[in-house]
Parts: sequence; structure tokens; C-alpha cells
Amino acid sequence: MLLGLGFGFTFANSAGWLITVFEVLPQGSYSLVRAIAQAATVGGTLLGAYCYASNLFKGGQRLAFWLMFWFTFVLQIAGFLLSGAIGITSAVLVGLYFGRRDVPWLLFVVIFAIFSFFNLSKFEMRAKYWDETGEYNPSHLSDIPPVFAEWADTSIAIMTGELREDGLDLQKQRLSDRINNLSILLYVQAEVTQGGAHTLGGETYSLIPKLLIPRILWPDKPRSHEGQVLLNVHFGRQTLEQTLSTYIAWGLLAEAYGNFGPLWGALLCGLALGLALGWVEAAVRPYPLASLQAFLILILAVQTVTSFEMVASVWVTSMFQALISIIIGLSPFLHREALAPQESPP
Repeated sequence: MLLGLGFGFTFANSAGWLITVFEVLPQGSYSLVRAIAQAATVGGTLLGAYCYASNLFKGGQRLAFWLMFWFTFVLQIAGFLLSGAIGITSAVLVGLYFGRRDVPWLLFVVIFAIFSFFNLSKFEMRAKYWDETGEYNPSHLSDIPPVFAEWADTSIAIMTGELREDGLDLQKQRLSDRINNLSILLYVQAEVTQGGAHTLGGETYSLIPKLLIPRILWPDKPRSHEGQVLLNVHFGRQTLEQTLSTYIAWGLLAEAYGNFGPLWGALLCGLALGLALGWVEAAVRPYPLASLQAFLILILAVQTVTSFEMVASVWVTSMFQALISIIIGLSPFLHREALAPQESPP
């Protein structure tokens, strides 16, 4: 049901059916509904994959789950943004692992190959199809298959070393380049030690509390990527105008360096993230894997795995939205059970 809810929103949004709906709703409603739909999609994928691997699905439920997953995957990358689909692919792999107690290597290889293939030519497709807002919205769903065919042809052209008809070389980016934070870490190190740039002293972290306010209550709330914008502009990676269409990824460790330098940045980042994850894991350890408490730690794990391009403001706000949405969405289907008494160690 959660995945169906997320898929329904993604499908209706891609078909353009929601434009008139959000025009009459208060400003900020779209961001709120989209956050809820994204959380439902990731949560439903994680829970559905666990149920599938645990043989809890019956009859057509198995087919319905995989159809919704793959259709959602296609719709999420149709705008040439692969990062949106990383959450659901990570969720399905984690869910299958905990359901089977075995790594789903075949699916992992398939998903990695798809990401790597389409990642090769996303810049060329963006340059051709993105509008001034940095988005691509097909007029009809029937436009998506031809665009994917063109996207595949462009990636093949890059793999084979062919050129465009206008004679320009195609830009190439491997998937490992996308998820590698070492380059941005070396960049900020060079700017601080050689370029004379000063560290920000925690400015990107001070933005987080106000970003937790729902946009429907504060329509002019800063972007959740405001910390990323501040880092990119301060260290000369982007201009402010360029951040309106796309962001250069940083990652939590590089952000910590940009705020507090090499020593304190790494220590504070590691301690904060480690203590938070350890505390949550200890808190949910007594609960069974199929409980809401354990489900939330799995969502936190997926969010941490996909944090390679996030800054803390994005990580915390997206995690906050996901947890609230999942708790509200699952509450009607929960029943309480008393925990078995824990035996004290001898």
C-alpha cells in the first residue's frame, strides 16, 4: 500500500495530472506531499522487498510489487536525475537481504549496470531536454520510451567513442566518479590550505533547525540544499545562479572539513554520526525485525548508505520527513505487543 501510494503520486505527477490540483492548494503543499510520497515509496519498497524475500506475499502481490517498483524506478530517472532512484534501489536490496539473510547479488549487478549505463550520458540529455528550471517534464507518458531510446543510444555512442553529428566530443562520467567523495574532499583541502579560503565554522549546520519547519507553514523557507549551496558558493565550485538548476555533491565528511577543518571536522562528523546510529540501534534492538521500530532503523540505514552526495541539512531534513511520513502512514496498520522480558547476562 505504501509503494502503491508513492507510485500513484509519481505516475500522476509524470502525467501532469497534479498541476491544477496544486495550483489551488496553499504554497508549499507540493513539497510536503512530494516528501510524503517519497518516504512512502522508499518505505514501501523496503517493506515489500522484505515481505517478498520472506515469502509473505500471496498470488499477484509478488507481481504487483515488482511492477510498481520497476515502473517507479523508470519514472524517477526519466528526468535524467539518477539520485532519486538510489533510495528505492537501496531499499529493495536491504529488504531482500534481511528477508533472505543473503545478499541479492544478481539484482545488485543489474541495478548497478543500469545506473552505470545511463549515467554515462545524463549530461548530454540534460543539456538537450532540461528547461530553465533544471527539470524535464514530458508532455505525455508516451514521450518517455523514445527519450529512453535516445538516452541509450547516446550512452552507447560514448561507450564506443563515437562523436555527435556536430563533431563535439561527448562528456563522460563513470558511476564511480559520481559516488566518489574523494575529489571534493581534496578540492576543499586545497582551497583551505593553498587557496586561502576560511572554514565556515558550522554555518551549514546552523541552518538545520529552521529547515525542519514544513514549507506549507513557511512558504519562503530556504531550500533544504541551502547548506550545499553555501559550500559550493563559498569555496568557488558554483555561482549562486548555477545552484538554481543543479548542485555539486559534497558528502558529510567533505562538509565537515569545510566547516571545521581536517581534524575537528572528521572527529565531529564521525562522533555525531556514530553516536546517533549507535543510540538508535541500541534503542530498537529488543524489537522484532517486522516492527515499526526496526523498520525505522532500516530506513535510517538506507538514508546513510545514500548520503554520499548529501550535506547534513539534506540528510537530516529528508530523514525527518521520511520518519514522520512512515510513522503516520503505518500507524493505522499497527498493533501493540508486549516485549518479552530480556534475560540479564550471567
